[in-house]
Amino acid sequence: MCLGGLLEISILAVYFFTGLNRTSTLLESFFAIPFLLYLGIVIWITRSKSGDFQTSTIIVILVSVVLYLTFLFQTPTLSGDIYRYIWDGKLLGNGISPYEYAPYANQLAYLRDANWQLVQNKDIISPYPPLLEFLNALTYVVSPTVTAFKATTILGSLGIVVVLPFFLKKLNFDPRLAILFAWNPLFVLEFGSSGHDDTIALFFVLLSMYFLVKNQRIPAAGMMALGVVSKLFPLLIVPIFLKRWGAKATAVFAVVVAAFYVPFLFLGGNILNPISVYLFTSTPLFNGGVFSLLQNLFSSLGGADAVSFSRVVEYAMFAAVLIWMLWMILKKPHNDLQLMRCAGILITVYIAFSSTVQPWYVAWVFVPFLVMMPTWSWIIFSGTIFLTYLTFAQQPISPGYWAEIPWVKFVEFAQLYGMMAFEILSRRYFVLRGIVKKVA
Repeated sequence: MCLGGLLEISILAVYFFTGLNRTSTLLESFFAIPFLLYLGIVIWITRSKSGDFQTSTIIVILVSVVLYLTFLFQTPTLSGDIYRYIWDGKLLGNGISPYEYAPYANQLAYLRDANWQLVQNKDIISPYPPLLEFLNALTYVVSPTVTAFKATTILGSLGIVVVLPFFLKKLNFDPRLAILFAWNPLFVLEFGSSGHDDTIALFFVLLSMYFLVKNQRIPAAGMMALGVVSKLFPLLIVPIFLKRWGAKATAVFAVVVAAFYVPFLFLGGNILNPISVYLFTSTPLFNGGVFSLLQNLFSSLGGADAVSFSRVVEYAMFAAVLIWMLWMILKKPHNDLQLMRCAGILITVYIAFSSTVQPWYVAWVFVPFLVMMPTWSWIIFSGTIFLTYLTFAQQPISPGYWAEIPWVKFVEFAQLYGMMAFEILSRRYFVLRGIVKKVA
């Protein structure tokens, strides 16, 4: 509890001395204080014995509540994504499909307000799946304010924090491992301050895994479906679980997904737009590691469309890993923990080689996968990726676009890929004291 209090004080210091102003070069320096403290807490967990489950869980949850509610009434300064959630909610609340018109469309001019001025990527039709749009509309109807929308994503974060200890206990892991996500300063700022909505889908994915280890296959498939219609990321790992779910649960998954898309068939617009945005949109690209190297390589070779060629390589790499894993699963039975670790590896591969790696994307590696196979590579990466905010301390090269800083990307990805390579070659991963430190 004392360590949690110190973490809260250090995060408050970041806010008071920098205002969480992403154009300030002081932001990254002050962020290092809570992050180093967080690393110290993680190390302490690895070298101490777990106490009583109930006491540990209560401490983790109470400290998390304080951390995430700290920024509930603060205006987001690190990202403006929340204004798009409000706009989409306004559209659907007025009976207009967010998949029909981009915010710039003249047909929507009569709905423009002060919030519209803050919406980013006004030329792009909504990239968010249907459950998220329904949630945006509900929140807008209840209270069309930034605070209300942040409260929704904070509830998602705290839902994750509440479920994680019980999930870990079911797997015979130390429930304090929930701290890896719950007390990470990056996620406190991204979800507590900026209000990114990934926590909704992450919560459903975690519930899916929890039901799976309880051998409740239909609820597991249903929760995964809710995750998919909240964010498309979970769709990447669905093939891993199809055999484990069985035909009936898989059918439930398909029905739930379809049920959320069907209403938009009557509202109009392109309901597949979220998929096309994630898979085929060339811009904006941001903070890609290997992807950027491939793009530069194809450009130097005179490639007419270096981005498309790089995407082909990216998807081919992911498909190869997925096919290999599916073959291994069909060849030899895997228990639930092994299946979930396979899913975690898939998510890790996709994000590590993606064209866009925003800081909050790292949460997809942490929940629930990193708490089952915690690695120093990603724990440290959740700190170094915060350096990307230095990008916004520069003058934009055009409205809404900034040039990436080469040395920042080098620090991030040299650390990540280097440590990942060591962990893979040595087959070592960071775990609690008393648990074998090699992957069997």
